[in-house]
Amino acid sequence: ERDGETTRNDRLVGVAADARLHTRVRTLESLGTTLLEEIEHFFVSYNQVKGKKFEPLGRFGPERARELVEEGMKQFRRKKGKRTASKAGKRKG
Repeated sequence: ERDGETTRNDRLVGVAADARLHTRVRTLESLGTTLLEEIEHFFVSYNQVKGKKFEPLGRFGPERARELVEEGMKQFRRKKGKRTASKAGKRKG
């Protein structure tokens, strides 16, 4: 939330490739309902302490996570490209 406006800020849950405790986890459902509820509660409480509202909009799987990461990478490259171009213009001028 910025200046009273709500901003979407997706959260991704990951498990380390060599995790000993979660070797079989491949989807959110594999974590179990209780752990998922605890994770959501953490984000709600964390934001509440900061005076913000966090509202989970849904739970999605690895494919959606991949899409979000890829889109974030594209946005980063676009912004990085704009910054590099603007810096080059400032050096010439």
